[in-house]
Amino acid sequence: MTAPPQSHSATVDMAVDQEALLRGIADASLALLDIELNYAGAMDRCLGAVGSALSVDRVYVFEAHPNTAGTTCVSQRFEWSRDSIEPQIDNPELQDLPFEILGPWEATLRAGQHMAFVVADYPHKATRELLESQDIISILVLPIILHGELWGFIGFDDCTRPRRWRDAELAALSALGGATGAAIVRSRVHETVLEISAPLLQVWEGVIAVPLVGRLTPDRANRLIESVLGAIHGRDARDVLLDITGMSAIAPGELDMVLRTFRAARMLGARCALVGTSAVVAQAIVNADIDLASLSTHASLESGLAQILARRGLEVRRHA
Repeated sequence: MTAPPQSHSATVDMAVDQEALLRGIADASLALLDIELNYAGAMDRCLGAVGSALSVDRVYVFEAHPNTAGTTCVSQRFEWSRDSIEPQIDNPELQDLPFEILGPWEATLRAGQHMAFVVADYPHKATRELLESQDIISILVLPIILHGELWGFIGFDDCTRPRRWRDAELAALSALGGATGAAIVRSRVHETVLEISAPLLQVWEGVIAVPLVGRLTPDRANRLIESVLGAIHGRDARDVLLDITGMSAIAPGELDMVLRTFRAARMLGARCALVGTSAVVAQAIVNADIDLASLSTHASLESGLAQILARRGLEVRRHA
């Protein structure tokens, strides 16, 4: 299947500066390099860079996924829009939207083809009305392909004028779609690594240990807090041991994230302790001028667990 031709009735041939376009694509690609550190932030910067370069009004990413009934749907995940344009990221109609409502979009995008048209000329009524409700005058949609399968699409809205896209623009933006797909793959691999590198281990009744390996990024810290709070609530954990034996060093920002985890756990009535602290980490804690009264530390997981058991009136004895 080939992509539908662009509408040419009353369209404006936008002469986007090629240097600005290439610079925008380069900035967008650079933003995607940080996707492992901050997925949402990287995507926002990427969309903003290319949207500004193209002088469009919105740029967004939709993900294709099955709903509970097994129907293929699409949901908007990210969006950039100009200040004068109403954002659609919170539009409930753009969440769990059945792909079939968009007419031939699914088949066209799965074939790796783009869609570009003036909305008023589009023959599919349901799609046209949905786009007109967002004040879209002309639109470009490009597929995001992962491992040969359609993951979703990236779209560009012009809410000001009918627009005809040049071949050079389409080629550059198709490359961006490929880069976005590759970045999403990297992010998924990174998420898997994070899940493996921070498992929740129940080491005693009501006691969980969380071994941390590698750097503690903001995204990872948020995931850590969610996991710890879930364990406190779901497993009735009363004590949490954050084991940093696998972290060779700890930066001030990472210490702040650890303290956030401590505070979140305390709000649910649990105690937290930092175990596996090396001399380097201890020095970093001192240099950060942190209130040590709020930070319980132990040299090893064993000593941290021993203190918890002693508090419960139990004693740990070694067998000869």
